Amino acid sequence: KGVMMNKDVVAPGRMRRRIENPRIMLLDCPLEYKKGENQTNVEITKEEDWAVLLKMEEDWIKETCAKIAEFKPDVVVTEKGC
Repeated sequence: KGVMMNKDVVAPGRMRRRIENPRIMLLDCPLEYKKGENQTNVEITKEEDWAVLLKMEEDWIKETCAKIAEFKPDVVVTEKGC
């Protein structure tokens, strides 16, 4: 009568051990910033350039997490990243 999942606790005290009638979100992609092929050979000549790249990645992560949070899931199941 249900499903049990085994997951290591990554945030002790913040992760519930039992969820009744959970809202489950299934994603068919990993939750990680995917750098495009055109970004694999970037030549950085100034420190500010590096900061811009890091800001882009941070913005993407925040936007993606905000979109997921809008659905208020109790559990998010994703594809494993590479």
